[in-house]
Amino acid sequence: MSGRLPIAVDLHPDETLESFLERTAVANQIPGPALLNVFTTAVPAVVVRFARLTPHPTMVNAVARTTGAHPERVRLASLARFDRGLPLNLAGLDYTQPAGHRPIAARGWLQPRTTQLCPPCLNQDGIWRVSWRLHTSIACPTHQSLLVATCPTCGHRFRDTPHGLLRPHLTDLTRCGNPTGGHTTCHQPLDEFAAHPANP
Repeated sequence: MSGRLPIAVDLHPDETLESFLERTAVANQIPGPALLNVFTTAVPAVVVRFARLTPHPTMVNAVARTTGAHPERVRLASLARFDRGLPLNLAGLDYTQPAGHRPIAARGWLQPRTTQLCPPCLNQDGIWRVSWRLHTSIACPTHQSLLVATCPTCGHRFRDTPHGLLRPHLTDLTRCGNPTGGHTTCHQPLDEFAAHPANP
C-alpha cells in the first residue's frame, strides 16, 4: 500500500494520533498493523514508540501524506500540544534510544502510553482526547464528570499497549481492546461506563 488512502477521516482537534489511525484503518478496512507498516517502512520502530509523546517529523509527514491530514494537526495529536514547560516538558527526548523518554519521565507528570476516558465524550463520537492523557486531568469540563482511569474487566489502564501504538487485533472500536495475552483482547464495551459527576 502506498500513496493516499481512498477514504479520508477527519482528525478531531483534540484527538490522539492512535485514535485517528484506528478510525482511519477501520474506515479503509485495513488491519491496524498493516496501516502502521506504511509508516514504519520510512520510520524506525523506535521512533514510532514515542509518537504518543511527540511524533518525529518523518512520521508526521508519513501520516499526513497517507491520510491527508494537515501535518501540524498530526503533530498536535500527541502530548506535544501541552509541551509548555509546565506541567509537561518534552525537551531531551531521544528518538534513537528505546528508553529515550527517561529524561522526560524523571521530571514527573508523564503518562507515556495509557489514558483515561470520559464516558459521555467517547459514547458521543468514539474519539479519544489528548487531554485525557494528562496526569493533571481528572474531570471532563464539557460533561462535568470524572474521567475513568481503568477498565473494570481487564484491570488495566485504557489503551495499555506497551509494544505498539495501536490496540492489537482490534476489530471493534467500541471495546476496550487491551491485550490480555496471546491474540486475545479485552472485550469490555466502552459504552457501558456510567458518568460520575465531578464535585464542584
